[in-house]
Amino acid sequence: MHTIHPYKISMFDKINGQGGYPNLGALNGGKIDAFIFIKDWIDNLQKKGMISPKDKQISIQYKDFIFDLKNRRIYGWLYTGDYGTANTIYKVSDGTHAYDKTEDNAEMIPHFVYLVLPNNKSKGLVLLHSVKNSGVKTIFTEMLNAQCAKNIPDRRFQINPAPYNKALKLWREAIAKEIKAVPKNMPSDLADKVRKINVEAETLVTIKPPIRGNFGKWSDFEKKGTPQAELLEVLENDYQNITATLQSNGKTRKIRMGTSVTNEICIIEAPDDLKLIGGNPELASILQWCEDIQADFNT
Repeated sequence: MHTIHPYKISMFDKINGQGGYPNLGALNGGKIDAFIFIKDWIDNLQKKGMISPKDKQISIQYKDFIFDLKNRRIYGWLYTGDYGTANTIYKVSDGTHAYDKTEDNAEMIPHFVYLVLPNNKSKGLVLLHSVKNSGVKTIFTEMLNAQCAKNIPDRRFQINPAPYNKALKLWREAIAKEIKAVPKNMPSDLADKVRKINVEAETLVTIKPPIRGNFGKWSDFEKKGTPQAELLEVLENDYQNITATLQSNGKTRKIRMGTSVTNEICIIEAPDDLKLIGGNPELASILQWCEDIQADFNT
C-alpha cells in the first residue's frame, strides 16, 4: 500500500561556458542555490493553501514542510485529491451509508516528499511516497519546473529514477529471504467470500525458504538462465506487485521486483514496522524510513 520511489535531481547548466551539471548550490552561473530556490517555492505554496489548477480536476496542497538548512534537507506532505464526480461513501464494516461525496469534494491523500540537496554535489536525492500505486512525481516535477520557467529562463530540474540495484553494491549482494506476490486474478468464489468479510482485504502468496535458508542474491534474479530468473518469469505470468524481502549486514529492505521495474526504476515497499495513523504513515516513522534509504544512497 505504501511505497517510496527514489529519484536523482539535477540541472543541466553551463560551467565555465560549457554545458554540464553544476553543483546544486551554484546553479545559473552560481547565482542560485537549489535548496533556497525550492524552499522559497514550497513555502510560498504552503501560504496559498488549497490549489486547484483550472485545466485539471485535482486539488493540491503543500503542508507542514520542514526546511533543514544544516543538513540540506526538505521534507513534508503533498496532499492531492480528485474532484468532479459525486459518489456515495459506505461503511466497510457493514455496508451502510456513511455520507455523500459531491462533485465539489476531493479526498485529499497525503504523500510524503523528502529531498536532499547537497551544496557541493551536482545530484541530489528525491524520495516520493506513493499510496496504492498513486504518486505525485508528475505533479511535483511540473509545478517545480513551472517555477523555474518564471525565474530561471531555459533551465529545468531533471528528476530521473535512481535505480536501487545499480546504485547500491550492498543490496546487489543482499540475500532474498522471502517473496510475496498479489494474484492477478482470484477465483470468483474465493473473492466473493473475502469481500463479505472485508472488501479491502488483500490476498497474497508468500514463498518462504526453510529456517536459515534463502533464495539467493538479489542480483541472481536478473541473470538469465538462473533458477531465480526463471522463478520471477513464472510469477509474472499470474502475479503482480512481486516483492522480495532482502537482508544484508543486519539490514532489511523490501524491494518490488519484475521486468517492469528491475532495470529502470526502483520501488521500495514499506517496512513491517512503519507506523500508521488512520492508514497513513506517522511522520516520525516515515521520516526514519526515508533517512534509512538516504543512508543507502550515501547522499
